[in-house]
Amino acid sequence: MPTESAGLSMKHLWRMRNSLVKAEEAEEAGEQGEKVIYLLLPILKQW
Repeated sequence: MPTESAGLSMKHLWRMRNSLVKAEEAEEAGEQGEKVIYLLLPILKQW
């Protein structure tokens, strides 16, 4: 069971990393960057 939790956490961290990279790429677009942040908030609240 603990390993499953760790696996989910690693997936969340990986998704967050990918999302942050996308956010940096979309930073020039402004609005897109804000949308990515709003998508990350629910994930952060789960922790």
